[in-house]
Amino acid sequence: MKNHIVILGGMGPQASVALHSLLIHDNDIRFIQPDEYPFIIHASIPVTDFISEPTFAPAAAQMIEETCQAVQTHQAAVIGMACNTAHLLLEDIPSLGTPAFVSMIDAVVDDIAQKNIKKVGLLASPFTISERLYHDALDKRGVSVIQPTDAQIDQLGSIIRAVIAGDAPQAFRHELTAIAQSLQARGAECILLGCTELPLVGVDSDLIVIDSLSSLSKAMLRQYTQSSQIGAF
Repeated sequence: MKNHIVILGGMGPQASVALHSLLIHDNDIRFIQPDEYPFIIHASIPVTDFISEPTFAPAAAQMIEETCQAVQTHQAAVIGMACNTAHLLLEDIPSLGTPAFVSMIDAVVDDIAQKNIKKVGLLASPFTISERLYHDALDKRGVSVIQPTDAQIDQLGSIIRAVIAGDAPQAFRHELTAIAQSLQARGAECILLGCTELPLVGVDSDLIVIDSLSSLSKAMLRQYTQSSQIGAF
């Protein structure tokens, strides 16, 4: 196989299914005939929960690397990982050190920078926040991050775990909206859903909402169209 799209998912699986759906239904790309749709390999990887317990991160990185080899990412046109926090493991996943890999973090930061936003309200996993995954990337583009309080960060962790465990995401929308509103009150100009479970929950806000899954899918499709004959309309 070659020139395929690879989704590295399963962290959690609901988010990577959503990414797969976005790649198929993206409104900027026209797929008409069955053979025009991208050849997608979706690897749902049952990694140990390194997001809640960072000491499991090396084992998770090893499993992702082994999966990359199994699905031949070295021949892929596009590779995307449907988990923000997993991008902290990139240094330990050699197979992703390739131009085919599309960083979700870069895709999100590019979207924010293009909108001339200077203060972002970040909703993400506790690990993503504590490791400053978005803080540092946005700081390089002159964008500051307003993060939740410690209690709210714990609350976000609980929401994320509940969604991964199969609870209905919509049940947490009011809760997530309340956190977003508190970030807006502190000066946030947009809300970043910086964990791939959180776009499944969604927020009600009059601010711009940056959905990390959507940013990744659009960046992956842009790269895919550049390496194929399919064009945007």
